[in-house]
Amino acid sequence: AVLGRLHRWLLPGARMVVAEFDPEGAGEVGPPRAERIAEADLAGWLTGEGFKILGRRHYPEQEQYAILVEPA
Repeated sequence: AVLGRLHRWLLPGARMVVAEFDPEGAGEVGPPRAERIAEADLAGWLTGEGFKILGRRHYPEQEQYAILVEPA
């Protein structure tokens, strides 16, 4: 529901970055690995709510990834 609301609120051409901890990380920083969202799942939720993925970046030292999107 949150992603759907964000899609409706963002103006055409606006961009958004969604960052999450990688469940494949070592678990040394951030939330427990069981509480993290896999990148493929998050990307699927974003595209399912009408976002277009523009780019992805990985930050292994921080056990995170980020996805850049815009409303499609």
